[in-house]
Amino acid sequence: QIGDSLKIPIYRICNRAFNNSKNRRIINIEDAGPSEFIYLFINATFVITNSYHGTIFSCNFNKPFYVVLNPERKNNSRITGFLELIGLTERIVWENNMPNKITYEVDFCIANNELSKWRLASINFLNSSINS
Repeated sequence: QIGDSLKIPIYRICNRAFNNSKNRRIINIEDAGPSEFIYLFINATFVITNSYHGTIFSCNFNKPFYVVLNPERKNNSRITGFLELIGLTERIVWENNMPNKITYEVDFCIANNELSKWRLASINFLNSSINS
């Protein structure tokens, strides 16, 4: 739906594409290395992810996104905790509760401020650990 609305190609990064239904509109990428993975996020118009790293890169590169989580998964807290930390929990969609209305715009202002604070705290921690 998002690909159609924005008139953009759909790239699916997956390591088991043979399990996914075939669709000529979807370009499956089974073997993205680190640079290709990051390249895809930097150049994305919109991201739908279910991964921690997809969430992190979407936020770092200020790409509009949704993270789709399965309520049965045990490791959702990494993603939900990060999004709580930066004030973007409205970008979480649960598999059993898909939204009726899709919001294409994301205000990253608060998130960017929070990320800057956490980056600075991390740099200060590393500097004090190295210098002590």
